[in-house]
Amino acid sequence: MAITNMITMDVASVPLLWVVPLALYLGTLIAAFAGAYRRNTWGAFLVLSLAATSLLWAGGFALPVLVQILLGCGVLVSACMVCHGELARTAPPPEHLTIFYLAMAGGGALGGLGVAVIAPAVLSDFYEFPGFVLCAYALLLVAILAGPGVSPLEAARKKKDPKVKRCLSKALDYLKREQRRQGYWEARGGQYRVAMTALAANALLAEGSTTTTGKYRDEVAQAVDFLVGQSRSSGLIGYKSDYRYTYGHGFSMLFLSQVYGEEEDKKRRNELKKVLSKAVDFSAKAQTTRGGWGYVSAKDGNDFDEGSTCITQVQGLRACRNAGIPVPKEIIDKAQKYIRDCMTPDGGIRYRFGQSGGARPPITAAAVACMFNSGEYETDQVKKMMAYCEKNVWPGRGVASRFGHWHYTHYYYSQVMYRMGEEKWGKYSAEITKQLLRTQSSSGAWLEGYIGPVYTTSINATILQLDNAFLPIYQR
Repeated sequence: MAITNMITMDVASVPLLWVVPLALYLGTLIAAFAGAYRRNTWGAFLVLSLAATSLLWAGGFALPVLVQILLGCGVLVSACMVCHGELARTAPPPEHLTIFYLAMAGGGALGGLGVAVIAPAVLSDFYEFPGFVLCAYALLLVAILAGPGVSPLEAARKKKDPKVKRCLSKALDYLKREQRRQGYWEARGGQYRVAMTALAANALLAEGSTTTTGKYRDEVAQAVDFLVGQSRSSGLIGYKSDYRYTYGHGFSMLFLSQVYGEEEDKKRRNELKKVLSKAVDFSAKAQTTRGGWGYVSAKDGNDFDEGSTCITQVQGLRACRNAGIPVPKEIIDKAQKYIRDCMTPDGGIRYRFGQSGGARPPITAAAVACMFNSGEYETDQVKKMMAYCEKNVWPGRGVASRFGHWHYTHYYYSQVMYRMGEEKWGKYSAEITKQLLRTQSSSGAWLEGYIGPVYTTSINATILQLDNAFLPIYQR
């Protein structure tokens, strides 16, 4: 508000000029919370903005109007980016976000009150303008003195146990070796190429590689090309002859949407948008009348549905929606209702709606992750699911045998624990990491499970890299 007042009252009385600083303010808020803030870079810009402030304040009003507006906007962007960036670095775990955002809103209201009411009453000039910049500079100095020049997340990443680093290096190198020349991975017997490609490439993406940068950029790019090539006119990403094609379709939506969010090449980005938009449309048409999904579409499977494919679809759809691909809200709402309808009295989730059998820990863990992705943390149903998982899923309890569903279970449950904050994640991560380090083979792969080592290695490598926080779908 201070800079808006300065620009619109002292520089130029132009209709709607106030929209420009407002847009810049909101843009820095979005960018900072999206992870674009780098303290060293924006700190340097802030120092330069002090010089611009001095120029404007000490006779700058004799400068051309456009120059004054540009200088003022530059000061605004650098100062707001520092303020918003330092706020984003201190964001708490999900359970405390409500009070965090309320405090942010309260601070904004107090600042507006100071500029609009108090400053005109007690100050003889626009001293709030240089005061705002000096306060931002003081905040930066305090932040530097209080902690390292990297975010807590980056610091934690650098402190990753050397054993885990070696384990991940071996696992990802194994996946690199297993990728076929055409860009795909496969399970035992040459099965599930689309699903395995999406899962394996997602593990490489979680390391920080993209289609253009990083150690595994070539492998990621080849995987993207392969999956894009599997997009059918119906929107299905996969083979119609695959009797479980909805798994591959869901995992592909998740992976490709993460790539789409970071893709800089305009042609590839447009291609990904087209593929993902068609994929969302296919999932919508494949949904059953009860709101779930089966191994194939509702039409191909006579309206059969079950929990695990439902969760794969929902997470893929949420990832698309987060990346900016339109997803009708009613699709997600129907799927959430389906999951709730499958709940047993003790909080577990059955294999499918109407089944007489008991709850299944793997599907329950996946259901919680699905609900978290949809923004549900505190509902009574989610609390009951969490209590069930605490009893039946925590490492060493319940699903303890080393078979395929163990890895599936913890692929999803690890996402839940990571979103619960550092205290719970620390305890869970220590337990799961200990088990994974102990069972890794010399080749870098994990050999348990009937689906094959590509599957288990992709899942375990993703679990061990959640705290890298490179992929938006897994972020807190």
